[in-house]
Amino acid sequence: MLFSGVITLALGGLIWKQWPMSGLWAVGVLVGVDLLMTGFSLIAIAATIRGLREAVPGSDASA
Repeated sequence: MLFSGVITLALGGLIWKQWPMSGLWAVGVLVGVDLLMTGFSLIAIAATIRGLREAVPGSDASA
């Protein structure tokens, strides 16, 4: 999530420097980057949870 915020701030700065020409592509880029970062974050969280379930003795990892 922190990386997503940093990328969003960097893109915001680029948009601010090139306004109004950047208005044509800014929304699509910001939404796309946000979706990518959210997807990567969810994958990382799922992998962490899977690793924790496998590390705990007696947990049912097949469920």
